[in-house]
Amino acid sequence: MDLAELIKTVRASGAAHPLDAVDIGSSPEPGACAAGCGLPCTMRINGVRLHMKCFFDQLAGTKPVATAQPRTVKREGEQPATPAPQSTQSQQPAKPAPRVSEGVPAKAGALNVRTQAPQSDGGSQGDNKRALGDEGACSSGSTPEAKRGGGHRKTPRGTGPMRPAGALDRNGLWLPGAAAAEPVPTPIDIAAAYQLGLKYQLRQLWIHPSLHEQLDIPAKRDLTLAPTDGLEHEFTASESMVCDPGGLAAWVNVKAITGADRRVAVVFPAYETRCDWRRARDGQSLLAAILMLGAELGENYYLSPNETGKALVRRTASSDPAVLGEADMPEPAGDLVHPHLWARHLLDEEDDDSAWVHRYDLNGAQPSVFGAIYVATAPYGHVPDATFEPKVHKNSAGYWLVNIPREGHGLDPRLPDLLKPLRQIDERGKSEGEPAWFCTDSVVLLAERGVPFTIHDAYIADSSVRILRKTNDHYRAARTALLAARDSDVPGGALAYGVLKSVFTSRIGDFAHEGAKIYRPDIRDAIIARAAANQYRRLRTIASGKDSDPNDRGTGRFPLAVYEDAVYYVSPDPDPVSAAPAGLPLGTELGQYSHEASLQLSVVREHTGTRNFHRSYTRALRGAMKGGR
Repeated sequence: MDLAELIKTVRASGAAHPLDAVDIGSSPEPGACAAGCGLPCTMRINGVRLHMKCFFDQLAGTKPVATAQPRTVKREGEQPATPAPQSTQSQQPAKPAPRVSEGVPAKAGALNVRTQAPQSDGGSQGDNKRALGDEGACSSGSTPEAKRGGGHRKTPRGTGPMRPAGALDRNGLWLPGAAAAEPVPTPIDIAAAYQLGLKYQLRQLWIHPSLHEQLDIPAKRDLTLAPTDGLEHEFTASESMVCDPGGLAAWVNVKAITGADRRVAVVFPAYETRCDWRRARDGQSLLAAILMLGAELGENYYLSPNETGKALVRRTASSDPAVLGEADMPEPAGDLVHPHLWARHLLDEEDDDSAWVHRYDLNGAQPSVFGAIYVATAPYGHVPDATFEPKVHKNSAGYWLVNIPREGHGLDPRLPDLLKPLRQIDERGKSEGEPAWFCTDSVVLLAERGVPFTIHDAYIADSSVRILRKTNDHYRAARTALLAARDSDVPGGALAYGVLKSVFTSRIGDFAHEGAKIYRPDIRDAIIARAAANQYRRLRTIASGKDSDPNDRGTGRFPLAVYEDAVYYVSPDPDPVSAAPAGLPLGTELGQYSHEASLQLSVVREHTGTRNFHRSYTRALRGAMKGGR
């Protein structure tokens, strides 16, 4: 099957969502995308090597479908079929534009560049660095040409298609599909940066941290400032531009005060602490990661990890996206106690200072359950006299006020404590033995384990749908592709993979952020509850065997501690691979565990069985790393 046939098949399928009509897989090695975008691609859709974003672009008809015949129109990032003279600035220097005359004061609002232009690896860029201000970026009335027919003259734009992003570093401006940086002037202020974005048809202009010294802007900001907080600075103090936020921030949306041209986002990844953009080696790898993330995820990065995730959720929700808007939440929503932290004391057979404590992290524990949870698409009904029936209610979003006997419940104390919400009630409540609120998935697990419980109250959604299945498909496909790019050392692959993780973890947290555009704390509760229930089932099966197989007695290996999606095991074996209990799959795929760290038991012995175990383990690990052990 080729690309044209794939698109034709999907359009003719009549599927409710395009991803329902295809199979998504991946290749171990990256190759050329069938859409000709110029980016390396490991994803395969019905066997066709194609990015997720390119797939949707082709379906929407926003890009021509590649055919077997050579096209006469050169796509961005592709080389022409036959050698042809190139006219790019990097190969044939453009004639420098006149500068603002020396000795003559520049007119109000005019822009210029620094006298010391950045040096590329190939030497000085010389007169190629013309003043961006000479291209007409003056405030209204600042030049005789600024008024035509009483209106403001628009700044000349670049030609060709819009580019999603470009990255500026000491070598110049990196553009999509370019093999070398374009020699450009170093912008003297935000207005000049804006003009640079307009000239090269950029939606986003990313400023690599290596350029900060030449821009005379801080390499870092005060840690008390959030990435969205603007730091007052002369670089952004322009009378001709409107900046949002005002000042230096991780992401600054810039527009001419006259409103004559479109907005350009000027991005300073050095100030972004919510994900790892600032760690890019140079502008080339930074841009590669930005483009790769957008191509594989099917959503261009915008503003922050959370905003990017929000846009993806809205676009991929397999129900009316309006249901993701702010809705009336039941009383317990966002106020649950989740059993994310647990530790037990050592068993007799583990009590050996020469033993090791290995930590394994479950890959994508919470993002991977997006597609499994049922989300309320109608109001929650208050049912004070509810009776929980697993077969009836397991597919319903809901909250249940549950009480369980503190003793005689039949749960194994060597496994994570499912009664933690109740124990916290006992610790903080006015009297012991009070009930606590649980999500549906948690109550399903209690019923599976035969725990005796009583229901005192409930809120059950009138309608529940797995509306995040397609979001989950995008995440899985993007993760598979970016992981392969990372492991194949594709430039920008590791960075894009790290940012993808931030996109989904921040999205989960923001569901419960009051005032957020998608304020759905019930979704976050359901994600955490489902992930915790799945983790418990897996750990119990490893230790005691499958309920469905009477001959499976398990390994007898119980976790020492659990912290969110990290699990700790004690073993006399210092090798974390051979020390992992049978049934704990190691690897990089979703549902598998990655080895994170190992320490000798003697280092953390005194903290076993305490709520500080995870923190103490992490602190000891940092100390060991710092000491070179």
